[in-house]
Amino acid sequence: MGTVQKYEKVPVNHTRDKEMEMVIEKLQESNEGTPSIAMIANQYGLSHRQLNRRFKEVTGLTPQQFSVQIRIEKACKSLKESNRSLTDIGYELGFCDQSAFTAQFRKRMSMTPRQYRKQYS
Repeated sequence: MGTVQKYEKVPVNHTRDKEMEMVIEKLQESNEGTPSIAMIANQYGLSHRQLNRRFKEVTGLTPQQFSVQIRIEKACKSLKESNRSLTDIGYELGFCDQSAFTAQFRKRMSMTPRQYRKQYS
């Protein structure tokens, strides 16, 4: 991505918790924002709290934080490889508007999506 990233990718194959590996894969494959955490928890017979606790033990992040991280990684790729508008990229990745996309991007990358595109494309 770039040297400004503040987080590390979580390698899926480095966990011994197979259920959490499957949750990680589900979140990585999602293209439309964060899947319902309650729905994922229910799918694996866990409470919302149990899922959050186990997921955080494995990744150091909550499922919601992890999902945003994945979406920002996808945004970085789109910003480098396409000329699509920031609004389109944000909507595609499940952000409610460009402002929310820009705020989350800046929080994690220490620059706006526009600055990132200018620097890395």
